[in-house]
Formats: sequence, structure tokens, C-alpha cells
Amino acid sequence: MVAWPAFGHEEPAEHADELSAAIERDPNNASLYLRRAEEHRSQHEWALGIADLQTATRLDPDLAVADLALAQMMLEAGSPQTALAAVDRFLAGHGDHAGAHLTRARILVRLGSRREAIDEYSRGIELAQRSDHDGKGAQPDDYLERARSLACEQRVDEAIQGLDEGATARGGAITLQFLAIDLEAGRQRWDGALARLAAIEAKANRKETWMARRAEILVHAGRVDEARVVYTSALATIDALPERLRTTTTTTELAGRIRASLANLHAPAPRAHLSGNAGCPSPGAPM
Repeated sequence: MVAWPAFGHEEPAEHADELSAAIERDPNNASLYLRRAEEHRSQHEWALGIADLQTATRLDPDLAVADLALAQMMLEAGSPQTALAAVDRFLAGHGDHAGAHLTRARILVRLGSRREAIDEYSRGIELAQRSDHDGKGAQPDDYLERARSLACEQRVDEAIQGLDEGATARGGAITLQFLAIDLEAGRQRWDGALARLAAIEAKANRKETWMARRAEILVHAGRVDEARVVYTSALATIDALPERLRTTTTTTELAGRIRASLANLHAPAPRAHLSGNAGCPSPGAPM
């Protein structure tokens, strides 16, 4: 995605007003139209944003980044074919642009071309990591999206390997481990899922949520007696919390779910949490 300049911390409408005023003073400044197009994009004002991008391109035909901005806008507006044509124009002259490859990957997912999208994700991630000099390389979402596409193609081992690579690159990003746990459990690789969960739980200051999750996986693994012990320990951990923590809505709801799970250990736990479902959208569905 294009990195856009911003005006302070005002609301987007105020940004647009400032940019409009700047355009009145300097109507031939293509970059101002490009920046205002982003404000329109952030407000889903597609027609206004496209008009500004067209003006920017007319004023500066060499402003290639306008094509990348158009690709992002058309993707969000639900026109992936138009988005693909725009990003391809940009990549024709900027083949090593990480963000453009990642944008193209997302467009291809929307078009249902997941296999090609996986290659684009990998290329974008590689380029982003290669140029990561200030902590702004590939982001957790990039790894997550690639892993979901891999899992949707039944390439689960590759998906998990990619998540581990991302966790290493991003300092153990916990969201990547969440999906890895789901993928392991969804394939009934209970020991792998439990080992990953144990690593998270060991580092957590508050352990009750992870204990409940561990018990849930144990239930699915058929290790009901172990699950009962862990659920009971989780409740004891909650009871030992200071009152200000024990009585929060989140904590009381968790305790309620644990008690309900204990009371129904003879019944299967809800499969939704352990399906391993990577969220495979139909072509054309929003991501």
C-alpha cells in the first residue's frame, strides 16, 4: 500500500479541506491531488478519489505511484479487475516494490487466483524483509494472509512454516501463532498445537485465557481428564486475582465459559474454535 503523507491528527474531512485549500493555491501540484485522493479513499469516496488520481496523472504523467494508489482504491471499492490492471502498470516499471506485490497478491485472492497470489505474497514479503532497515518490513498481516491462502490450497505445512518464519522476523508476533495453533489443531496435530500454546502461556503475565484454550484443545484430543484438571486450575487462577482484575467483564465472562465447559465435558466442545479454517473467501468476496 502507498505510504501517504498526513496533516497532523485532524479528522479526515479536515484533511481534505486543508488539501483542497492547498490545491486552490497551487492547482498544478500533482502530489496534492494524490494526497487528497487518499483522504477520499479513507472515506470510501471512490468517485472523488478516482477523479483526483486522474487529475494527478494528467498533471504529471510520470507519477507512477498514482497507479498503485488506484489499484488499492479499486480493490477496496470492489473492482479487482480494474485494480489488477492498475497494479500491473505500476509493477511494469517498479518490479521490486514490495507493497505493490503485496497489493497484487490481495487482488488475486479476491479474483480467486490463490496459487498465483501465494507467489506474489512471497515475493512481496521477501522484498519487504530485504529492505527492512527501520522495522517497517513485512507485517504480520502479510504472513497471515499468505498462510490463509496456503491453507486454503491444502498446503498446511507450508502455511505453518511461513507463520513460523513471520514470528521469527516480527519478534514472535502472537497473532501468527494463533493461526498456527488453529491449523495444527484443525488437522488434529494436538501435540503441536499444545506445544505452541504452552510457549505462549509460559511468557504470559495473565495465564487463565491460555489455560482455558489449552483445556479446550485437550477436550478435542480426547484427553478429557487432563482438560478437567486444566479448567479447574484456570478457575483457581482467576479466583486468586485481585478483585479489580477478577471482576472485569472479560474475566467474569471467561470464568462463566470455563464453568460451562466443566459442566459439559461429556459433550463435544464447539468446533468453531478448532476447525483450522483459514477463512477461504469465495472469489469476489471482501477480505
